[in-house]
Amino acid sequence: MSSVVIQHCGHPTALWPWALYIDGEMVVSPNGRAWQRKEDALNAAKLIAEGKVAVNRRLGEYTRIGRDRSQTTCSEVMAAIRSMRKANRKKEAST
Repeated sequence: MSSVVIQHCGHPTALWPWALYIDGEMVVSPNGRAWQRKEDALNAAKLIAEGKVAVNRRLGEYTRIGRDRSQTTCSEVMAAIRSMRKANRKKEAST
């Protein structure tokens, strides 16, 4: 993974505003949408970089995280992302 870009769509009331691009390819969340939180998109990129999450590259213009049946399920992906978010908040609170 050489480049990661997380970009807001610009719409002030968007429910899923954060787009994650890895090496120029959009990576959507397990529900097929962009990301609700910037932190979740960043954590997803970290999980992909560490090889802990599968991505399906057969979907054409975008990649969906956690859709490879032989590896991680969507609920496991989101549980890992929530766990990372919780750990980050604890870390911030202690500093």
